[in-house]
Amino acid sequence: MKNDLSLKKTSPKKSEYTMSNDAIFIEINERIERENELIHHRMTWLGTFQGLLFGAVAIFWGSKNAAPLILLSCVVGSLVSISIGIAVRRANLSIKQSSQVWDNIRPTDWCRLDSEGFRSDSGASWIMPGSFIPWLFLATWGAILLLLVLTHCKSQDAANSFHVHVVVTSDVPSERSPLNLR
Repeated sequence: MKNDLSLKKTSPKKSEYTMSNDAIFIEINERIERENELIHHRMTWLGTFQGLLFGAVAIFWGSKNAAPLILLSCVVGSLVSISIGIAVRRANLSIKQSSQVWDNIRPTDWCRLDSEGFRSDSGASWIMPGSFIPWLFLATWGAILLLLVLTHCKSQDAANSFHVHVVVTSDVPSERSPLNLR
């Protein structure tokens, strides 16, 4: 047994680890599957957060003094959209890089499925749900914020004009007033 250990100590170590094409393909496929799974989870979280926040805004919208709560919902919704949008972008880049690695080492006679299935190089990847939806939610929160500001300003103008109207009508000189110059 002592001889076996000494043989193991003196046996040369492999300096290079080689994998078969099948093993490389499987590893790249697993990485892509993992990234797709993360995208799926992130998009589910995004939908859940946005649904809860939109529901809160709908409940608050008609309430008096709800502007701070709506503003907070807009900020949180925007931050969640940005965070998940960046995370999904990174996952998509990782998938793209993994596919490029496979493209560079794929044997010319490979006749099985590709690492990603069908890939389009048409430049329309920005409209894909994982790429588009987080930024669409961000734009929606911006529109809600703009609507909040415009509605708040309009209601403030209406309140101020009513106040001015009351002041103007109450300061109109009457016929008995000494300011009546008739």
